[in-house]
Amino acid sequence: MRVGMKVAKNELSRIIKQAMAGEEAVITRRGQPMVRLTPEPVAATTDRRGAGCLKDVLVLPEDWDSPEAEEEFENLFDFVREAKGLPQA
Repeated sequence: MRVGMKVAKNELSRIIKQAMAGEEAVITRRGQPMVRLTPEPVAATTDRRGAGCLKDVLVLPEDWDSPEAEEEFENLFDFVREAKGLPQA
């Protein structure tokens, strides 16, 4: 796709989306090519967010939800103990 500078200025978001989808975008000035837009390669693991983002990174022990583990966790954070009205460790 070839677009003039003025059109590119007004429709940059659309042009970028099309370039990201694989359509070559060339911005022209007075008919002369000035800039070629191509998508930047993105590694699949660089932007993992949301559910499952810590899969294979965070490994919990089998007893992670035991009462002993919960107490150990609470001891790390005094504010949790305060909120539950428990004595400070």
